[in-house]
Amino acid sequence: MDFEELQDFIAHRMKMTHVYQPLMIKTLLQADNKATAEDVARSFLNEDKSQLEYYTQIAKRWPSITLRKHNVVSYSREDGRGVFRLLLEGATPPQRERLVELCELRISEYIDSMLKLPWYNRRGIREHIPGQLRYDVLAKSGGVCVACGVSAQQRALEVDHIVPVSMGGPTEISNLQALCYKCNAQKKDRDKTDFVMVMNRLKYRNPKCALCMSDGHVLDNHLAFAVRRDRPDTSLHSLVLPRRHVGSFFDLIPAEKTLCLELVASVKTQIQESDKAVTGFNVRFDTGRMAGAMTEHCQIHVIPRR
Repeated sequence: MDFEELQDFIAHRMKMTHVYQPLMIKTLLQADNKATAEDVARSFLNEDKSQLEYYTQIAKRWPSITLRKHNVVSYSREDGRGVFRLLLEGATPPQRERLVELCELRISEYIDSMLKLPWYNRRGIREHIPGQLRYDVLAKSGGVCVACGVSAQQRALEVDHIVPVSMGGPTEISNLQALCYKCNAQKKDRDKTDFVMVMNRLKYRNPKCALCMSDGHVLDNHLAFAVRRDRPDTSLHSLVLPRRHVGSFFDLIPAEKTLCLELVASVKTQIQESDKAVTGFNVRFDTGRMAGAMTEHCQIHVIPRR
């Protein structure tokens, strides 16, 4: 197969059910026509090592079978490892770059076509999550499922939107979590109808609550924010607050609790970076008038000590 033939195949004759075929060709082009099955799998995962073995098997099956049928790639065993070769001859470096660009174009076309389908989000197909962001989410979880604690070595992990894309959830680290494929499947089944109610709850703001209406956030994320207290116990005394108007930490949903506590850690770091004299903290949850709570909006106090 020469440059013109491969160019025509990528541009016009490649029938895709996923992005694996152009990713495989692109990887082989960038590796001078030869790459191990793991190298090809790594291009699928974009360094998502938790699922490398799973995608190594995919690389050996679906895209390679089709591409081998069209004499685009070959597969063999060398030194105990599977190796793919791109059956391209005589292509110049600029021609190889052109083929890589065509592969990237086909990948983008496929993703765009899926985004336009009316049933895209309802079917649970996720928005594309960049490789670096996927890695950050998995690293943040310590390589374990945040729901059941199983490790990536025992069960493949998936990056899940806490608030689904179909419900307006953003693709950012504060709205992503690492779940094993089993917990993720169970979560989707359980939350299929409940998320509308959850989302309505998360949007609730009390216009008479000064904390709901407060601005001047020092830090924030999708479900929580932090402000400096008007009457601080010490300098830089901060409050971490859920965006939703709710009276108690105990009434928060798990995602709100997680993001509030993550913000507590971020506020602590910010305070220490701005004031080197701080050597300790009080972190206080006030719930109810008898415990000293002055408002009906859940608040977590982060009080620096010097």
